[in-house]
Amino acid sequence: MTLFAKLAANCLLAIAFSLGSLGYAAAASAPVPGKMMAPQERVSLTSKSVEQVIKVLPKLISLTKSYTGKPSAGPGKKTAINKKYKAFTAALADLSSKHGFKDMRHMQRTVEAAMLTAGFIKSGRTLKQVKEKMVATQKLIQENTKMTAKQKSALLQRMHIQISMVIPSFENIKTVKPFYPRIIAITGKK
Repeated sequence: MTLFAKLAANCLLAIAFSLGSLGYAAAASAPVPGKMMAPQERVSLTSKSVEQVIKVLPKLISLTKSYTGKPSAGPGKKTAINKKYKAFTAALADLSSKHGFKDMRHMQRTVEAAMLTAGFIKSGRTLKQVKEKMVATQKLIQENTKMTAKQKSALLQRMHIQISMVIPSFENIKTVKPFYPRIIAITGKK
């Protein structure tokens, strides 16, 4: 698992547990086969929000690396792991407020969007290439004679939702591109 993925997963779990939303964390981290995934909210990045990410990222990476325990049976248990986890979520909340984010969820979504966009930039792909690949895949699905119309429709819908979750917008790419070298310098991923 990459540092980006670990960071996003830990933030998502911390937010889910702190909000009492275990189902959301499970659904977001491990989609259930045959169930439609809910599209995540799209974050529109600005130069200011990317600057916030750059400032919070080293502290967030350090904090995430320091947290190694997993919550036991659930919130409310008085175990050493849960105390450590509560301290971790409190540190995340403190970090988000100190760096100008509304709350932990806003920080997590903004960091996720910036890192996703930086990863897309790193890949060297273009949105045009992604669109061409999507059109070709849609054509293959439509031409598949072994699938029913209902199966094709469901698969196409799922594909669109998944792509909307992992492909950044043109505006986010344009916003993050000037900051890309700074983000890479912080994460150490070239």
